[in-house]
Amino acid sequence: MRCATGREIFTVGEYWSGDVHALVDYLGQDAPMSLFDVPLHYKLFSASTAGEP
Repeated sequence: MRCATGREIFTVGEYWSGDVHALVDYLGQDAPMSLFDVPLHYKLFSASTAGEP
């Protein structure tokens, strides 16, 4: 797409890992894309299914 349009376009990818470091490694130093915050998803799921403290 970038070659066809001749410009940078916004892209979002999925990498389902709860490990933030794995996501950072997947993106690399010069990340031309964004990823969904899967670690946050897992934390919100855990919080919503945990019983009352």
